[in-house]
Amino acid sequence: DHQTTISKMIKKQLIYVLIVICLVVAVVSSSCKTKTGKTCKFPFKYNGVTYRDCTTIDNGSTKWCATSVSETGVLKDYGDCAGDCSVVNKPDSIGGCPTTNGRRCVFPFKYNEVTYNECTKEGFGDTFWCATTVSSNGDTIAYGICTANCPKPSTLSSEVCGTINGKACVFPFVYGEVSYKACTSVDNNDVPWCATSTNPSNHQYISYGNCKQSCKGSFNQIN
Repeated sequence: DHQTTISKMIKKQLIYVLIVICLVVAVVSSSCKTKTGKTCKFPFKYNGVTYRDCTTIDNGSTKWCATSVSETGVLKDYGDCAGDCSVVNKPDSIGGCPTTNGRRCVFPFKYNEVTYNECTKEGFGDTFWCATTVSSNGDTIAYGICTANCPKPSTLSSEVCGTINGKACVFPFVYGEVSYKACTSVDNNDVPWCATSTNPSNHQYISYGNCKQSCKGSFNQIN
């Protein structure tokens, strides 16, 4: 009858809309490229976390993505994302720096007129949190509790190996084709130093700092 015909037409239209949405998502996902022109591979897995867009994890403030993955989606090679990969830090995206409610941190964000580029405890006792939605000027609208993968200010004790400016040492790290699992004084006027951030695929050091006194000892390395 007429009602059945209309119902079938509506179903066909809904299916068509869903197909279009899927195609648009696929195009957007594949359009993100690295600065060298390689296509980002989404989703990809890194250190047990699945990423569906670019991330800055373990790469300082530089966003990156997988350019090659294994059959199970694990990162094999990567590249720095180009500027038009605007999906980075999208609040509803999955992966990267997730909060306990499943939404992702948005950095930078503002709270009480202070700008934060990492999780903060401000106004929340001993719990680290971040914005998951911000206004057009960066003010926090919604927030979530940060998980272990999220960047946080250093809380190193005097017994923990870190740098004199409070950054955590990252081990192992590679410098001059040698992999170190402790501080080294190589090329630093006999002053022990360590990496504070590394390349996510080969552990090559990106930034470094001079080690605190508590880190001094045997400067181990893996030949």
